[in-house]
Amino acid sequence: MSEAFLSNAVILWEEIGPSQAGSSYSIQSDHYKNLFRFLQIGDFYSFVFDFTNTEIELMSPSIQQVLGFPTSFGVKDFMNNIHPDDHPYFLNFEHAAVQFLRNLPVEKMAKYKVQYDFRLKNSEGNYIRILHQSILINYDDQKNFYKTLVVHTNINHIKQTGKPSLSFIGIDGEPSYIDVKAPELFRAGNNPFTKRELEILRLIIEGYKTEQIAASLFISIHTVNTHRKNILAKSGAESTVELISRTINNGWL
Repeated sequence: MSEAFLSNAVILWEEIGPSQAGSSYSIQSDHYKNLFRFLQIGDFYSFVFDFTNTEIELMSPSIQQVLGFPTSFGVKDFMNNIHPDDHPYFLNFEHAAVQFLRNLPVEKMAKYKVQYDFRLKNSEGNYIRILHQSILINYDDQKNFYKTLVVHTNINHIKQTGKPSLSFIGIDGEPSYIDVKAPELFRAGNNPFTKRELEILRLIIEGYKTEQIAASLFISIHTVNTHRKNILAKSGAESTVELISRTINNGWL
């Protein structure tokens, strides 16, 4: 695991809540009825995340069923097992979630669950797709966050490839926001393409022919063909079909 990844996450979490709870620190029990509305039937485990000390509490025993790890699985263990290519998504989604929740009126903060997916390595060394769902259970009127309830569900049977996505799901009649584009404060370090190559790659994915790409970008067909050769070489793909598959699997776009 990159030390920068862990330190960036800790910085984000430490900015969310004060270093220690104030006198008003207590779990908002009125919202417990909402917590179980986002628990899904399936292979999942849950825990409470404490922002004040960036630690995991009350890890459910079912983590052993899902990942093969004991309930002592901590924050550093968790971060160490996230797929390296998903690090920027994780950080960008966490930052976007904080901004979204803090822009809500206080009385609506517990009426939203944050939902996104990423790949997490299990005890056998295999990556599985995890659906992360969280909801605030402890915060104050100044919008300091203390604790959140988190549920991780194995969704390998639903989604094995593709880019991680972020959504904010409303509860009690609140509107939902699906597939939210998070600001790219943190960028992937494994993208091998130039800006122009990414433009052409996007058009290839959308089904554009070489002549159409040239006309769309106001460049020559020869230039497009050169870029296409470079894109195939950098991706390691031998065909357009394989290129599209690798682009989706690696989240290059």
